[in-house]
Amino acid sequence: MSLLEIFQSKRKKYEKDEKSDGSDVEETDSDSHLEDSEDETRKYRPGGYFNPEGKNILKDSRGKKWTLGEKIGRGHFSTVYSCADADSVQYAMKIQKSAKSYRVAAREEILIHEFLSKSNKEGKTHVCIMNFNFSYNHNTSGKHFCMVFPKMRYDLDKYAQKFEENKIDLEKTSKIAFQVLSGLNFLHKTGFLHADLKPENILVSEEDIFSISDLGTAAVIGDRDYSYIQTSHYRSPEIIMGHRQWDEKIDIWSMGCIVYECITGSYLFKGECEEDYITAFIETIGIPNYSFIEECKNRRDFFNRDNRFRNACDLEPLSIDRILQEKYDFNRDTANAIFALIQPMLIWDLERRWSAESLLQLYK
Repeated sequence: MSLLEIFQSKRKKYEKDEKSDGSDVEETDSDSHLEDSEDETRKYRPGGYFNPEGKNILKDSRGKKWTLGEKIGRGHFSTVYSCADADSVQYAMKIQKSAKSYRVAAREEILIHEFLSKSNKEGKTHVCIMNFNFSYNHNTSGKHFCMVFPKMRYDLDKYAQKFEENKIDLEKTSKIAFQVLSGLNFLHKTGFLHADLKPENILVSEEDIFSISDLGTAAVIGDRDYSYIQTSHYRSPEIIMGHRQWDEKIDIWSMGCIVYECITGSYLFKGECEEDYITAFIETIGIPNYSFIEECKNRRDFFNRDNRFRNACDLEPLSIDRILQEKYDFNRDTANAIFALIQPMLIWDLERRWSAESLLQLYK
């Protein structure tokens, strides 16, 4: 069986195993928004986040005890706590929500970590791989899958805050990018894509080692069951436009956005809707070719029948190298050097967009 077939088979098994029960109250969109925006005031409930009240010590299937510390992060799928084992060794514990869909997703994520932990491909040290996992049955919120990871210092977003105006110099940015690209190359060579690469998902150790974290939306390359992924500022055009053959190159696009953000302290692409992002892409890197547009299911949302951009009259073209000079006052040579590092990652054509392996040669 191929890796894709293995995961598709496992997904069916997990969906069968994780039966709906009293804990499986699915969210409405309004519930989800409330929990995401009012984390401290929400009420814990079946199907939702882990309720830590009176549950600061968790016991895994081997009888090992884990003492929870402070909450150090939270996403829509889970909460992350600092924790310690019986020997007071510090870790981070990701506790997934308990609704059935989240339990199935957690089991897939655990399976990805198991595959990664067995791989000996280069770059493994730049992916934050799970140490342990277990399930915990909470008396009010239901069954939660718990994943234990090495404790890291902080994420790339917080790391950037050490610098004036959150701007990291080109030399440091290049070193960071090399490490993250090493992690991406490891993921891609092992057969997986990340699908949500952003500064918050790049962690920094005490030794300033940068690692890719949070594989909650990671998938086998070629598994396109989940068609709307990635965080908006780092979302690739093929995901927005519904390209039929999107692949691991979506991570490369995100990486290009991250490198720009490290250097300038600002998002490369901003918008309030998908149309804003496509407009921004065209303004900075030009119009996609005909073949790319024709492969996209959502092309008519942005392009008319002769593949002309619907909002062409509103375009204000300004290439990335010119933005660096005119908005951020980089001299021409520095702007061109930065552009040379970013441009290969921000290409419409998926076949021409560079791979992580190729980019590593550029960043050496």
